Amino acid sequence: MALSAVRAEFGLAEGLRQADVLLDQLTSSSGDRDVQVPPWVLKEARGVAFLFTYKVGVFASVSGGTGVVMRRLPGSDAWGPPVAIGLGGGGGGLDFGVNKTQQLVVLRTDKAVEAFVKPNAKLSIGLNIAAGPVGRQIEEAGHISRHKAVNAFTYSLTQGIFAGVGVQGMFVKERDEENRRFYGLGAKQAAVGLSATEMDDYPEEVIKLQNTLDKRAGGAS
Repeated sequence: MALSAVRAEFGLAEGLRQADVLLDQLTSSSGDRDVQVPPWVLKEARGVAFLFTYKVGVFASVSGGTGVVMRRLPGSDAWGPPVAIGLGGGGGGLDFGVNKTQQLVVLRTDKAVEAFVKPNAKLSIGLNIAAGPVGRQIEEAGHISRHKAVNAFTYSLTQGIFAGVGVQGMFVKERDEENRRFYGLGAKQAAVGLSATEMDDYPEEVIKLQNTLDKRAGGAS
């Protein structure tokens, strides 16, 4: 696979459609219970990130891809406008193989959200990530206490094989030009901070994903 394919970026509209499909796969009651996201995880989330990445490597690895980040508006449970991000990174170590990963990252705190929307942020900084609970687990005191230190849960669907002992540090960068294009902002209007800004009108793809998040947080299929 060529590096150009690894770094290929799609538009925000397509990213939102893929995010909606991924969310459906990970939350549908008819889906695989081994990867099913419990409703309470989405209900308590302060943000979500949908990541679509490729990783290739022969003795050294290169990762890249795109994603969509959404956050709840400050002081509110309402979802703000999603923004497009680009992903990249590399690592050393004995790595080999190719894989494609679709990943939902549930951001449980505002601090975790900031780690994703901060310009040129490294994802391993400011995040304490763990594999998310699955199935219809009861929100009991013991279960919650085990995750108090965790501010981000991850759920992944992976195609292909990748094995390695190196540590891959992914970097995230807002795709300002694509965000301005999608939302119809002028060239001089800043797209930074857009995710925390309430809008009067949202594009159709945004409304659909917002509604799906609210629906699945309430336990509906």
